Amino acid sequence: HGAHRLHFGGQERDRRKADRYVFRCQRVVAVAGIGDNCVRVVKPQKHVYGKYGTLKRKYLEDKGLDWTIENLPEYLHGVDKQAKDMYNVLYAKLSNSQLYKRTGEFMEDYRRLTAMQHAIEEEILSELIYTEEVV
Repeated sequence: HGAHRLHFGGQERDRRKADRYVFRCQRVVAVAGIGDNCVRVVKPQKHVYGKYGTLKRKYLEDKGLDWTIENLPEYLHGVDKQAKDMYNVLYAKLSNSQLYKRTGEFMEDYRRLTAMQHAIEEEILSELIYTEEVV
């Protein structure tokens, strides 16, 4: 009787149970689409975006517009790049402004830097993120 015992998944089973187990697994494998002339199931690719790409994706999803963009991942990575470029341009421009120039006093310089960062952030959010215009 010991010769008819097989091991499946670490458990010893008799031949009849093993045959039913194999048959059941073959059916599941065929239904799952693995094998000849079957469609392979592909997991969706997860994309990681930066801060502004993620905010834009969330905004488009909330407005129901995310499905209208042909290549959404490429578009959202582009939004991240535009935001970075816009930040750099505005930082260079505003840091020369008398309103945000350094004074030499730590607390005053920190306050001005924070105010400048908030102004840049608001500009990026209003121009790139919270607009339904898709470039």
